[in-house]
Amino acid sequence: MATLEIHEADGRARFVELDRDHPVLLGSSPACDVVLTGEGILPVHGRIRWRGRRYKVSASPDAEYLEVNGRKIVSASLRQGDEIRVGPCRIFVLKLDDAAAPPPAAEEPPKPAAPRPRDREESRTLYQGASSSVEAAVLKPARPTRPAKASIFESDAVLDDLEDDRGAPEPPARPASIPRSSPGRPGALSRLRARWKRVREAEDAPGREPIASSPTVLALIALLGVLVGMGFWLNAIIARTMATRTYDHAVGLLEDGDNATAIREFDAFLARNPEDARAAKARTLRALANVRQYIAVSGETWSRALEAAREMVEQTGGLPEFRDEKSELGDLVIRIGEGLADRARRRVDPESLAEAESAVTLHAEIAGESASAFLTKSRLPDLLNQARGAIRKSEALKAALAAMDAAIVAESATAVYKARDALIQDYGDLAKDAGVVSRMVRANDLMRRAARVDPARRPGVPQEPPDPLGPPTILVFRSKPEPATVAGAAAPVFALADGSAYALDGADGAPLWSVPVGLASPFIPTPVPGDATVLVADARLDELARRDARTGRLLWRQSLGEPIDGPPLVLGEHLYQTLPSGQVVEIALATGEVERSMNLGFPLTRSPTADESGRFLYVMGRKDCLFTIGRDPFACVDVQYLGHGEGSIPCAPGRLGRFLIVAENDRIADGRWRVLVLDDEGARPRLVQSIGLAGWTWDVPPVSGSSIWAVGDRGGIQVFAAGDYSSPEPLRPIAGLAPDAESSGPAFGLAPTGREIWTAAGRSGRFDLDAERGMLTGRFQLGPIGTAAGPVQRSGARVVLANRPEGGGVALRAVDMASGKVAWETVAGAAWPTPPVPSADGSALTA
Repeated sequence: MATLEIHEADGRARFVELDRDHPVLLGSSPACDVVLTGEGILPVHGRIRWRGRRYKVSASPDAEYLEVNGRKIVSASLRQGDEIRVGPCRIFVLKLDDAAAPPPAAEEPPKPAAPRPRDREESRTLYQGASSSVEAAVLKPARPTRPAKASIFESDAVLDDLEDDRGAPEPPARPASIPRSSPGRPGALSRLRARWKRVREAEDAPGREPIASSPTVLALIALLGVLVGMGFWLNAIIARTMATRTYDHAVGLLEDGDNATAIREFDAFLARNPEDARAAKARTLRALANVRQYIAVSGETWSRALEAAREMVEQTGGLPEFRDEKSELGDLVIRIGEGLADRARRRVDPESLAEAESAVTLHAEIAGESASAFLTKSRLPDLLNQARGAIRKSEALKAALAAMDAAIVAESATAVYKARDALIQDYGDLAKDAGVVSRMVRANDLMRRAARVDPARRPGVPQEPPDPLGPPTILVFRSKPEPATVAGAAAPVFALADGSAYALDGADGAPLWSVPVGLASPFIPTPVPGDATVLVADARLDELARRDARTGRLLWRQSLGEPIDGPPLVLGEHLYQTLPSGQVVEIALATGEVERSMNLGFPLTRSPTADESGRFLYVMGRKDCLFTIGRDPFACVDVQYLGHGEGSIPCAPGRLGRFLIVAENDRIADGRWRVLVLDDEGARPRLVQSIGLAGWTWDVPPVSGSSIWAVGDRGGIQVFAAGDYSSPEPLRPIAGLAPDAESSGPAFGLAPTGREIWTAAGRSGRFDLDAERGMLTGRFQLGPIGTAAGPVQRSGARVVLANRPEGGGVALRAVDMASGKVAWETVAGAAWPTPPVPSADGSALTA
């Protein structure tokens, strides 16, 4: 048994008893045996189990390591007093019961024998022939002993008789204890002499005795055999002791994580003890240590680790001891697979991916039926999917680059753009890939070099076109106008309704003139800056015309040859009109004569935008590209690939200083702004920022001072302040209104000052900006007046909003900018309540 003391992050402490037969899981999951709470603790962070002769703690594959006594380890043996740190929790090992060999039982000391009393007897012996008598005390033994038999050679008389050449002396007085031979028996002297003679005859000369039969030699040989046997016995004991010590040392090193040294120790044990009962276990643990040593965070040795795991299964998979280690080997194989899959994802390496997939197969072979459960709990399936995605992405990039190279060789910029769009549609993050960007630059250069200037002139026509149907009859409803509260001339305002272009007096809303322009006319009559004329597009004849703003008199008209979708740009004495086929036409403002044109060879859309000096024009392609055109000389100087979809550009680019803002409706209900910065000359726009917007943009963003406004068709409004040109995000939002869930129709805005904006949309009215508090509040609200039908116009001290009422036509309302009151309202192109009836002379209609 073992006891753990656990200190939680909140200061609480608890104790847990460990059982050798039951491994303990540590982690934040309620399924764990020891549930820990705190930041950084995984569902299964580690486990403690009994291994061999001691407890062992190991980190889970997700945790990668544990902190034991301040060291980061994967696996280690526990000792009493160790500290384990898991996140903010601390675990102390208070009591630890290792499986040490039981000490030998102490032998009971022998019981002392009971002392026996000895009788001491006094005896006296008198020796005859002595001059005096000796009196001695003799101890009587406890047990009777046999009296020793006196040797005959102890008698001096016998020795004297053996010498023939000596005379017999007087026999000395003999002790009474030695009896004399009786005369009736054979003489003892004769018997002794015969015996001595036989002994003397049997003896050999010195040095010639037989060695093999010598008792001394035989004794020495026997002693030598005993010593040799003891040597073998001691050697076997030493060998077993050394083997046990080497094996135990190797196991300890393996448990402490020193795998390389453990391998050397196991090799030494197996080399010296190949037949040991622990040899199979040693081979299994040695193979496990070999797998462990290649587990590294750097990921450089994952392949070798997988080979080592496969070798372990092949070499030790059939041993009974393998069953004890296959659980840990399965965990290691999953970790190896995760490392290989992560390496395959980062390096886009198909070989690493194949190895990671083979790790799944190897794990199934090791874990058996439970392999899928372990695999599902790991990160390996997700990492494999990520690696496969990265490799597919790499292959798609290679294929796209090859297609782009082929298109460049064929000098087809459109094919380059098409290959790039197909790639970015699946992998948007590859838009900034160096290979893609370099090929796009070459494609842009192909587009620039493909531009052709046509110097052919075509004069304008000053006469009205013939109209076989005659002038149209229109119906206009008017309200009673309010008198103007602010002095100042009211400029005319314009509208498109029911296929006709209208001009209304800004003072009272009275119609000034109308001309038929067709139902598909793309824009309302556009005033020429600094002039009392307007530009009108006739969709019936695909013509551009210039008319007097107050009378509608035609000054000139110019046939364009194809429909257009935006008004021209007026710069000085010229105007520039883009055509969908890819032409930019330069027209003289005074005469309407086409002076020159440029064919870019790429479909164009909307109106051009000029830089502050008027030296360059910025024209949007119907998709993908932004063209920069120099006016003098008239040439294409730069092409930028923006990658916008066809039909996603709703208006001409806006400009604020050197910022060029391209509005793009790129999603179902939302859009974005692309913010570009022009260089000092204005020839090279550079994309620096992308801003997501709620709702679609319908018109050029209003600009006032250093602010630019975003008005969306979901009722949301945002105002941005311009920052430094070198900033990575130069437009900074300062205030806004939250958008609605759904679109309420087209939205237009007018910013007379930097502190207010007028909108014609689902929320029509005036909104004031409090930049210091970052708030946008409604000043005047006009309520539900219908869907917006055109941009907000200004006439003196009034703004005019165009909406579509339920009864048809276009309703124009003049609102006083100071009070918010509606000064007048005119409905142009209204439906007839009843069919009109001509008068008898045909000069009037009655309805």
